[in-house]
Amino acid sequence: MGSSFMVTFLVVRPVLASRSIITITIFIITIHRHLLHTSIIIIYIIISMMQRVMQLLAMEVVVVYTILPVHHCRPRSSTRRPCALANERS
Repeated sequence: MGSSFMVTFLVVRPVLASRSIITITIFIITIHRHLLHTSIIIIYIIISMMQRVMQLLAMEVVVVYTILPVHHCRPRSSTRRPCALANERS
């Protein structure tokens, strides 16, 4: 339906090590449109708490938010097969 994929890239890298391996955690969350605002706030609170924990561990946290809308079905095409396939996948 009217859902979006919110992809959050959480890049964590140690501050003490000069050139260390960058750890990337990716959260992919399916969000309904009515819950979009609330879930962004909840994710922001969780990530801010993680940032505080990582600061205690001398880690630097870089967060990148991207919101990708799901392909919406439009009545342009005469065939409804791609729309049905998209609905079955989600």
